[in-house]
Amino acid sequence: MTQQPELFPISSPQGAEPSSSPQVTGSTTLIGVLPAFVSHLQERALAANTIRCFANDIELLARYLGQDTPVSHCSTAMLRSYLAHLEHQEKLSAKSLQRRTTTLKTLFGWLAEVAAIASDPAAALEQTPSPVRLPQVLTTAERDRLVAIAQELAQADPPDARPLLLVTLLLAAAITKTELLNIKLDDLYLEGAPAVVIQPASRGDHPRYLRLPDDAPAMIAGYLHQRQPREYLFECTGRNLEYVLDDLRKQAGITRRVGFRVLRWTSAVDSLRAGMDPETLRARLGLAEATWANRLPLLEQLANGPI
Repeated sequence: MTQQPELFPISSPQGAEPSSSPQVTGSTTLIGVLPAFVSHLQERALAANTIRCFANDIELLARYLGQDTPVSHCSTAMLRSYLAHLEHQEKLSAKSLQRRTTTLKTLFGWLAEVAAIASDPAAALEQTPSPVRLPQVLTTAERDRLVAIAQELAQADPPDARPLLLVTLLLAAAITKTELLNIKLDDLYLEGAPAVVIQPASRGDHPRYLRLPDDAPAMIAGYLHQRQPREYLFECTGRNLEYVLDDLRKQAGITRRVGFRVLRWTSAVDSLRAGMDPETLRARLGLAEATWANRLPLLEQLANGPI
């Protein structure tokens, strides 16, 4: 499938200078300001996917207010009208509305900072907090039962090593479903300290080199002998692996849903209980600092137990 070229590519050619902020003035349109704004976000070392979301949000704002609207003409009332349109006509969720508000505050705060506009019209916008929910995690007993069933399947006649490898990777590395499905055989390091490389999903992000349990090489060897994958470690669909997890859940007598996210956050809580430094855990999970600032207190509550 041919991809449509991006209007504002996220990555700049090596050696190229980013757009200079003074080129932006009050008469610059919302669309016209995007290249310099993207360069500003890149200088802040934001993730490529985050920058792309900011750019898309601004394009949507420009469509609502008009493609030729100068940034100096954007008032607080106009921005509030736009957010009200998103909430009531577009039926955006509280979380999505919060992100759009953050985009407006970031853009117009930067425009005021570089003196392109006299004052920040987004400063008075109220952030709509999204509902805060504790992540779903397994209890220690549930986790142990799940692993025990997977071990039984790996030693059965005939043996099935896939469930045990799946659960081990999710609990040991706390990776997402997409990251798991993208693991190639070349991403595995099984000599010395076992590890797996999680390749970045977006340009501008960095790969993560994650430690695996000491028994991972033997486990992986048994799985490779059975399944004989050619390129990717799991050459099946994510839905197929969800069925594997659901079958394990039922056999382990666990009533709640056990999916990729549940095992990812269970791994994170286990790491905090084991004394892992929060910054190390953030890097292991591959989360941005802003996301981690909201997520960490919830995981710490689960790790420390009810208050």
